[in-house]
Amino acid sequence: MSDEFTSLQASKILTILACSAPNPGSVDISDLWRWITEQLASRKPEVVDVVVQEAESLLRVRQFRMPFWNTQNAVEDLYDIIPKLTEIAKAAVKEKVIRVAIATLKNLVEKAPTENLAAMLVAKLLPFTENLSTRKWSDPDILEDIDYVKERLQENFQSLTTFEQYASEVETGKLEWTPPHKSETFWKENASRLEENNFQLLRQLARILSTSTSAVVLSVAANDIGQYSKYASRQGKRVLQEVGAKQRVMELMTHEDQDVRYQALSAVQKYMHQAWYVFFQLIFLFFSFCFVLFCFVLYFFFFLRKKANGQ
Repeated sequence: MSDEFTSLQASKILTILACSAPNPGSVDISDLWRWITEQLASRKPEVVDVVVQEAESLLRVRQFRMPFWNTQNAVEDLYDIIPKLTEIAKAAVKEKVIRVAIATLKNLVEKAPTENLAAMLVAKLLPFTENLSTRKWSDPDILEDIDYVKERLQENFQSLTTFEQYASEVETGKLEWTPPHKSETFWKENASRLEENNFQLLRQLARILSTSTSAVVLSVAANDIGQYSKYASRQGKRVLQEVGAKQRVMELMTHEDQDVRYQALSAVQKYMHQAWYVFFQLIFLFFSFCFVLFCFVLYFFFFLRKKANGQ
């Protein structure tokens, strides 16, 4: 339906009918989920308000949860829903939308704290909940949920390691110029950890380089590739080429943004410097071997000569 008002009213009716169905398992709402997913990306707050409330109602029905997760682009990866919910809550005008978003975030904390708390810190949910906790709310349940999420985030912030913060940034794709990106100590100690789990973080960095349109994100990602390349294993360097990270960084040297160009050039220089460093190491080892071999041959020659003269 092209008419926005008609579409929204129809979606409300379909949501009510689906939630009140006597046998939810027999109801196919895949098309409705697909439409809701598309509307969540809308720039109109009034549209997002409606579909968030519909999603909340549908997700209360256990049989409708799996179809949501199976909907294409509903949640692009495990962490993508957190920044989206945070953005929706920040932009919301209606109290009910904030309540739904915060309640969903609270549920994520309760069900999987290890997987979600770090991503929430990266999404800057902590200062947002601190701000929300000072407001007056007509529904006391909102404040209870806000305080719960805020307290868990504060606890986690104290115990989170620097690398865990960095990993969460990469996993969410929300890269910023936080201290680890420029810290030589951080990269010297943690570069090898990008190779864990079949180079999961390194592959994610490559995806960010290929898909992001943000100049800041591209600058930080290019910097990280350059920093990693200084300490990369031989296999890690092969992976950089296989996933297209090296080629993409070289392409960014002609990017329209000045900082992106600078970081890409710096990353290529680091990569090439490391390659030359390894090359000269091999040359040094080769000549060292030749020198030792020469000394051994020379010693053996004079030993035989001396022995022959003695006879």
